[in-house]
Amino acid sequence: DGALHGRGAADMKAGVVVALHALGAVRAAGIVPRGDVVLQAVPSEEDGGLGTFAALERDSAFAACLIPEPTDFALVCAQAGALTFRGLVTGKAAHAAVRLNGLSAIDRYIPIHLALAEHERTVNAGVTHALMRQHALPYPLSVGRVEAGAWSSQVPDQLGFEGRLGVPVGTGVDEARAALQAVVDAAVGDGEPVPLAWTGGQFAPAETDPAHPWVRLLHAAATDELGAPPPITGVTWGADMRLFAARGIPCAMLGTWGLEIAHGADEHVRVAEVGTLARTMVRAIVRFGG
Repeated sequence: DGALHGRGAADMKAGVVVALHALGAVRAAGIVPRGDVVLQAVPSEEDGGLGTFAALERDSAFAACLIPEPTDFALVCAQAGALTFRGLVTGKAAHAAVRLNGLSAIDRYIPIHLALAEHERTVNAGVTHALMRQHALPYPLSVGRVEAGAWSSQVPDQLGFEGRLGVPVGTGVDEARAALQAVVDAAVGDGEPVPLAWTGGQFAPAETDPAHPWVRLLHAAATDELGAPPPITGVTWGADMRLFAARGIPCAMLGTWGLEIAHGADEHVRVAEVGTLARTMVRAIVRFGG
């Protein structure tokens, strides 16, 4: 049907297929690259990049990196940070018939939720980074899970919430965490504190200078393959790019269409685009070091 389907992360699987075919084509053509070309097929990207972190702990002597993540053939040189958090709001249980004897954790959470929305507006006001201000919402803050109550006739004494904090490029992770905690503290006021726990994926922001020779090489390779220059941009999600950047390895992302349906029920990648990306990667491999 002209598409590569997969149960979850078809976009990532397509990237592995692209790299395998590109390396196979280079070998079949008898081309000897200028230096080693390594394919890292790693797990746990969604958990904060544990696979890439472990691989780089063993070997980080790389001159450059290309991540074939879905970008709709835009060349990505900057990525936002993404930090997963959770909090627990407490109250006092009571029967609904005597509601005034209790303290609803839901009522205590509502000011926190509104404060988080205001913090998102504040963080995204006047974004100056050239690659990130292209987006309507460069640094999203989202609460994705809320759970409270055990019975409809009970005042709930606990509410748990979990969310994801976008971190601006150039902002430290500790600074972003402290700022969000301050927002929650202010919303709680003199009530019981709500300390945030930072769990799951913890992606720092990262960037590679668009003028770097590696980026220019990738841009030229994509231009020749696509027949038009790809846009250079940043992305609003966390990625393993920041693990390479943290080690001084220039890294960019270039991939197929598919972000719009990522993690969806019908996640897929177009086969023709897989071929286009593989040929672009071959061009980059052949030209690197020349």
